[in-house]
Amino acid sequence: MMKHRFVLQSICILIFTVGLAACSVVSKNVRQDAMSNVPFKALTAQTEQYVGKTVILGGYIVNVTNRPKQTRLTVLQAPLDFQDHPKTREQSKGRFLVVTDEFLDPMVYEQGRKITAAGTVIGRETVKIDEYEYSMVKIRSAELHLWDEPQYQYHYYDPNYPWTDNYYHFWWHYPYRW
Repeated sequence: MMKHRFVLQSICILIFTVGLAACSVVSKNVRQDAMSNVPFKALTAQTEQYVGKTVILGGYIVNVTNRPKQTRLTVLQAPLDFQDHPKTREQSKGRFLVVTDEFLDPMVYEQGRKITAAGTVIGRETVKIDEYEYSMVKIRSAELHLWDEPQYQYHYYDPNYPWTDNYYHFWWHYPYRW
């Protein structure tokens, strides 16, 4: 009995571990090279120590600037969950800059969309935000993942439900927002 329980627990742990590893949007090769658990505050304070290292960062697009041979994304940093999905922007510790040689259409990579970027730290850059000089970490993109915009599910709510005999018919055809 005890042996079967141990085997069952081992199988469950193995399945859980494989499931977590498969959840990331960043490829396995880049993930292996990336430094894990680098606090963004440490990255911004000691950027020189991380130059040449691969990091995975995420957040919300602030600005897209296309130049003749490169595109620059300014991103408001947000902590990532276990799937590398950016959490809420209220937890942001600042901004970072992503540089890529690809053309990124500003209508697709529009302001406010969530993004996860994996790439190599190449230094810092100071930009002006209104009248303020702001120094940002700059990375060269190896991979970019643009998250889908949220979809809302609608379900019908009939305020007369207890008194109607056709509730199920209406529930399937008319939506309401949860």
